Amino acid sequence: MSKAFDFARSIEGSGSYDGLVLPTGSGNGQAGEFRFNSTTGQMEYWSSTSTTPQWRDVDEVPVKNFNLTYLVVGGGASGSTYGTNSAIGVTSDTHVGGTDGGDSVFSTITSIGGGAGGEGGYSGTGGAGGSGGGGQIGGAGTPGQGNDGGNIPSGGYVGAGGGGAGAAGGDNTASASGAGGIGATTTIITTSQATTHSVGEVSGSDVYFAGGGGGGRLNSTSIGVGGIGGGGDGGGQSIAPTATLPNSGGGAGGRDSSGTRSNGGGAGGMRQGTLSVTTNTALTVTVGQGGTPPSPFDGSTMFAGADGVVILKYPNTYTATFSAGVTFTSDTDGSNNIRIIKAAGASDTVTFTE
Repeated sequence: MSKAFDFARSIEGSGSYDGLVLPTGSGNGQAGEFRFNSTTGQMEYWSSTSTTPQWRDVDEVPVKNFNLTYLVVGGGASGSTYGTNSAIGVTSDTHVGGTDGGDSVFSTITSIGGGAGGEGGYSGTGGAGGSGGGGQIGGAGTPGQGNDGGNIPSGGYVGAGGGGAGAAGGDNTASASGAGGIGATTTIITTSQATTHSVGEVSGSDVYFAGGGGGGRLNSTSIGVGGIGGGGDGGGQSIAPTATLPNSGGGAGGRDSSGTRSNGGGAGGMRQGTLSVTTNTALTVTVGQGGTPPSPFDGSTMFAGADGVVILKYPNTYTATFSAGVTFTSDTDGSNNIRIIKAAGASDTVTFTE
């Protein structure tokens, strides 16, 4: 235990009045005490309000831990296509697979981007990701984040749905494409806040994220329906595919322009919970982008997967400071602040201070 400072003793023992003699020591202190560290040559104070009480340099800010609630959704994947499109110079049947969505990150939490829809041809295999894309063999979803993509049985001629955070993508039937897997719900924001900030998909009294894309088909009567949570519908020759919803992590639908077996993209992975974070420490924050449309079937022919999102809810006694590349909107919930992060690159960060 350090010796308490004695003002009178300090003056008497110093031999002069040029300065005070401060106590030294290596033991624990008490709130309000300070000392001179003869090993480091630094003035120190006892920081009893820190997460771990300890001696700190006088210019060092105490570090605390506190709990926040998070939702991290990866970017959704694009679907696949099969067929021709003379308007963009594709004059013979072409099988093109989709592309994966990007990962979203907050601190130690990573949500994997969705897996691409498999090629429109007979051997197309869905990509693995947060949720797998549909395909001749559906892609595998990441456990705890998303589900498998649907399958096309041998000899089938319609597309499979991409997996969602809440359910697997649908297999094809003899006459209809598989639906995208439904997304998962969250309570981190209300339905009103989801609508105001254009994130996720509201259905009834719930907010959903990360729905899979529906499989495509030649005509409009057998396309796969996108999963609730931003998943896009499939599209046939006579109907354009339905776009995914922004910042939902939904997978895009598959699109046939003249043939068969176009598959939906998988939704981004979705993770939510509570995390202990440290103040005065830069924490990584990244929002995964949706997979790009399969070239050359882009523009009005195919849609990209939806971008992901990171949502943080934390006590309003703390302040969040983001790096320059972060785009976010703000809301509140009682004594909590909410930050809805819609764009952030791999080098972006957030730092909390009290």
